[in-house]
Amino acid sequence: MRWFKNYFMLCGMLGHLLLAALWLTWPELVLNAKQKLRLELQNQGFIAAPAAVERVASDLPAQITQVFKAWQAEPQSQPEKTGIWLNQRQVADLTTAMQQIKNGDLLQIGAGTYQQALTINADDVTIEGLGAVLFETATVNNKAMFLIKGNRATLKNLQCRNIKVSDGNGSCVRLEGQGLTLEHVYFYASQSGVLETSGQGGTVYVNNSRFEQLGHSGQAHGIYLNSANLHFHRSLMIAAKDGGHGIKSRGGKTIISESILASLGSDDSRLVDISNGGELSIEDSILQEGAQSQNFQLLGFGLEGLKHLTNKVLLQRNLILSDREGQSQLIKVANDSVSVIAKDNLIIGTVLHDYPDNRLIEDRQQAGIAPAPALPLTKAICGAGSLDNPRCPLQAAPASAP
Repeated sequence: MRWFKNYFMLCGMLGHLLLAALWLTWPELVLNAKQKLRLELQNQGFIAAPAAVERVASDLPAQITQVFKAWQAEPQSQPEKTGIWLNQRQVADLTTAMQQIKNGDLLQIGAGTYQQALTINADDVTIEGLGAVLFETATVNNKAMFLIKGNRATLKNLQCRNIKVSDGNGSCVRLEGQGLTLEHVYFYASQSGVLETSGQGGTVYVNNSRFEQLGHSGQAHGIYLNSANLHFHRSLMIAAKDGGHGIKSRGGKTIISESILASLGSDDSRLVDISNGGELSIEDSILQEGAQSQNFQLLGFGLEGLKHLTNKVLLQRNLILSDREGQSQLIKVANDSVSVIAKDNLIIGTVLHDYPDNRLIEDRQQAGIAPAPALPLTKAICGAGSLDNPRCPLQAAPASAP
């Protein structure tokens, strides 16, 4: 009987030593296994689910103000102009400008609030706001504030809000041509920010821009591209709403860098949904899933069928944070044919994944960051999260906020 007790005592000691060794050499494996076991026991009813986490306030505008600075128009190199200018020549109004505009023209709009929607048929047109320029409410053909039928248009230093139409797809920009550049724009409080329907491919470039409280009934999103590639750089996608994704794209390539995609307390779906696969790269960014997010997957890839020859995902040097109660999943991919590399990310919260080369912290408290909706936009947590890489996501992201 004594040897029997000694045997089990020795097994217990060896088991604890093995667990301690695993924790010291591979903490991510132990934490991931702990999360999966706990969630499975909850699902089977063997243990009680944890008490509901403290919900963030339902007042999204207040949350956004708490976390982000107000958007500001870019300071101009020349004194602010008033009125409407076409190729440095003042014209009577926007209607006159639309009648005269041609390929390669520059349309400059003086500070003010405008309730007139524009159709751009010419190619290589640039529309630039001088000072604080706000477009609101109006639409062309029950579609958008800016209906762009020409190719390679550029919009700079413009605000757009309150765009709604009967079919639920009201957009600040409806792209029916090929190619678009958005430079320091602020699209918010509308059904959609950008909707591309051309089917002609091309690329949408977004730089130093901000998208906020966009989405409608799960059919409209912050940015929705049907065929174009997307380069989303040093920009914000904040609090997509009403079941909408932050970014939804069917294009062949999506590149997100030095940006922030954050749910805060909104009822969004995924932060990014790459519906038909292709190439997805997210680097040096902050991804935050909120407590009210409708979808437990932060990212989706190819879930509506793989339609591109190359299907791969790269996630690296990001801060990934889930405030959602219960189980979350980092990325849901169509099948095992999709190549996924996820490394050197700092993941905070119960975010299940199968990629070991990341640092995991169980919750905000253990990470030493403030409760939701705050985002860790300082460098304080960077040393713990960067895995000794020369670049850290939190160094680039705060500077990207417009």
